[in-house]
Amino acid sequence: MADNYSIVVNVAGNPARRSDRAITSSQANTGEYDVTFPEDIDDWVWLATLGAADDTPQIAGSITTEGGAMGAKDVVRVRTFNQAGAATNRPYHLHVRRVRR
Repeated sequence: MADNYSIVVNVAGNPARRSDRAITSSQANTGEYDVTFPEDIDDWVWLATLGAADDTPQIAGSITTEGGAMGAKDVVRVRTFNQAGAATNRPYHLHVRRVRR
């Protein structure tokens, strides 16, 4: 079991880099991506930021995350938006970390 995972996803929803090959990403809808991890990460801390895997200039926008659909405890849904708030395909980074109690 890992203590953290990270993934960089391109505009098409494909992993550009990831800390574990078992992490997958798929595009569900425009600006909506599902990232699946190899274990339950439901009570972990998630941090998502807009950004490419290279030096591509970034355009203003926003990003949100939530637990997976249908109660999936190994999935984080990521949504990306343009500056006006419309769902838009954007590259992003996602980091999840286990919270020790």
